[in-house]
Amino acid sequence: MTRVGTRGREVAPAKTPAAAGEKTPKGTRFVADVLAENIRAYRLLRRLEQEQIAGRMQLLGHRWSRVTVSEVERGRRNVTVPEMVSLVVVLSASVEQLLDPRGPGGKTGPRLVFTRRAEDEDFPLVSVDSKYVTGLVCSHKVYVAPEWSSVGLLKSVLYRDVRPDLTDVGPEEES
Repeated sequence: MTRVGTRGREVAPAKTPAAAGEKTPKGTRFVADVLAENIRAYRLLRRLEQEQIAGRMQLLGHRWSRVTVSEVERGRRNVTVPEMVSLVVVLSASVEQLLDPRGPGGKTGPRLVFTRRAEDEDFPLVSVDSKYVTGLVCSHKVYVAPEWSSVGLLKSVLYRDVRPDLTDVGPEEES
């Protein structure tokens, strides 16, 4: 799915950080870049051509062409959430695998960086160690606990190997 602009025309998702010319510190990667590289890696592992990916995405309701796949794999086009869910099906890979900066081999990798506003150097650069990416997708494995300041700034992100005694809706009640 793509966005629809004010004139009723489809508009591609916003530029990726790399396409906008943004850079990350050494040893880190933007989420969009990791996703792009992993889409390509899993496509190649599955021995699929870009044309096949485009065709399967079309069957799932997306207006993708071979050029779209190429743009995504080169980090020139963002992937929407509905497209990512479809890519999980098309590539037989989980969201966790597509976001893992370690790639399909999964041993070590760079830190994963969230986007930064290019015009604001004071905007905090938040990154996630590659071994904790799973916590962004499933809190049963690793729990991600952000710590916010009293004025609403992100102070730190903690990762816990155990899930706190909370459910998705609140504290668990004892029987």
